[in-house]
Amino acid sequence: MYEYEVQAMEIYSSETNKWILKESSWGTWWVLFMGRMTYLNGLLHFNIPYNAVASVDTNGESWRVTHVPPRGDDNRCVLLGASQGHLFYMDANDPCAELSIYVLEDQSSEQWTFQRTIRP
Repeated sequence: MYEYEVQAMEIYSSETNKWILKESSWGTWWVLFMGRMTYLNGLLHFNIPYNAVASVDTNGESWRVTHVPPRGDDNRCVLLGASQGHLFYMDANDPCAELSIYVLEDQSSEQWTFQRTIRP
């Protein structure tokens, strides 16, 4: 897997029909793009190390990081997705045998809710 530090993003504006370059406003966060992302409710979300999800809006004005409750080792398989208008974060312990699912029901609250654990 490749990891790239995000220092800026090019964002396409359908209003102006132009790409604009915006420097990251994640502050002290070392945000890595690890190739997994999803788009929901005007925000691009992607998982980053340390049980967190980085998000940026389509105007490049809102940059935030939300924390998912840690379950131990940070070196897990992580999936991020959207369903029924909610953002889902799924992690699995090594070797991806037990899957835990969290949902961000209200994006403004930044509180992830544990849903369930699935075991094979």
